[in-house]
Amino acid sequence: MGSAGTKWAPWLGVNDPLFDGLISTYEGAYYYEQDIYRPTYNSKMRSLGRPFNLPSVQALIIEIYRIVSPIDDATPEEKMLSGADIAYVVPVQPVGHVLDIEWRLDDDVIPGAEGTTLDLATLGLNSGEYTLSVIVTDNTEWVRDETARATWMTDSRSWTVLINTLASSEPPADGSLPKTQNNLVLCAFDALITLPASGNPLVIKDMTNGCVDVSHLFAYSVDADDPNGCTLEARETDPNDPNNHDVLPDMTWYQVESAPGWTDVAPFQFEVYTLVGDCNTTDRVTTADYSCVKIDLTKRGDLRADLNGSGRVTTADYSVVKANLTHRAPTKPALCP
Repeated sequence: MGSAGTKWAPWLGVNDPLFDGLISTYEGAYYYEQDIYRPTYNSKMRSLGRPFNLPSVQALIIEIYRIVSPIDDATPEEKMLSGADIAYVVPVQPVGHVLDIEWRLDDDVIPGAEGTTLDLATLGLNSGEYTLSVIVTDNTEWVRDETARATWMTDSRSWTVLINTLASSEPPADGSLPKTQNNLVLCAFDALITLPASGNPLVIKDMTNGCVDVSHLFAYSVDADDPNGCTLEARETDPNDPNNHDVLPDMTWYQVESAPGWTDVAPFQFEVYTLVGDCNTTDRVTTADYSCVKIDLTKRGDLRADLNGSGRVTTADYSVVKANLTHRAPTKPALCP
């Protein structure tokens, strides 16, 4: 009977008294005395008041899963995930055991990821697009029909994960903002960015003065000078006077980090400071900054040499250097919480 593929063939020879004993082939079924066989001598399908036999238990479980998915809830599949997200899945909870969970990234099993949640930040992903999936299976021992298990007792969910990391910043980490006006922070990423629908993309705190949040003193946009749309521009601006670009005090440290609501990019943080007149980024204003200004004389645009924020490098910028000679980078305070 086993070689013939009888539907209870995987159970042949199993003897469990709690499920009406030995599984074999007993002649007589479907109200016929001959030529049709049943798996156990007796069972609930033959006599009331008895337990189901094991093939019947299996059939009942499979029938339940024809109606109920192994996954009760999960992170919506239409959501684009970032490296800061935590994906979740909620399996159904049968009595007596839990369902098996397997997380995969680009179809490769993630070692040790067998829980109901997965923190993508723990994967250390590089920039790029990935496919995250989770497979939930009921591997109960009461089912030996592996085709049915794969068809009805297994379900999955999948998501697209986009990791967009900070490639560089201007000024770089621990670098200076040299202008008296138009202090500008540029954050360049590996891929196209989209600013959050509401709220600022950055949280900027004044580390020198009690970690006060000064994010509102910047205007945020995708840098028009980047044709690929991968650079965030944060420009110093007085919210009460858009024409005033001189609101940050000199020789002050600032902590710059991605806002929690900006899920388009992987979380990042760096620190910069203001040092008016530091054209050549040496952490000190010296006579060498005159030469830095001279190189860019007459040029227009967002240039470090435009020390007075006029929009053009002129000889007037020499005066900014002169007024701040010997000024040094301030001591870096502790990071803000």
